Amino acid sequence: SCELRQLVLEHHNTYTLTHLLDAEGAAKLLDLSVSKIREMCMKDEIPHIPIGRSVRFDPIALKLWWGQLQKGGEK
Repeated sequence: SCELRQLVLEHHNTYTLTHLLDAEGAAKLLDLSVSKIREMCMKDEIPHIPIGRSVRFDPIALKLWWGQLQKGGEK
């Protein structure tokens, strides 16, 4: 969503690149299974970055997204 995108931009330091996570890293961060992360990604239910045939996850975007879900916000 646009709100999530704006929150991510506000939390990023403009001079540093965030280390992106693979599905396993995202699963560990959110305490979910890798298969659940992949399923959510395929359904476009989780913030992700497609890079060719790979998918990566911004940990800041995931934390903010997870926080919104915990507060009853939109996916």
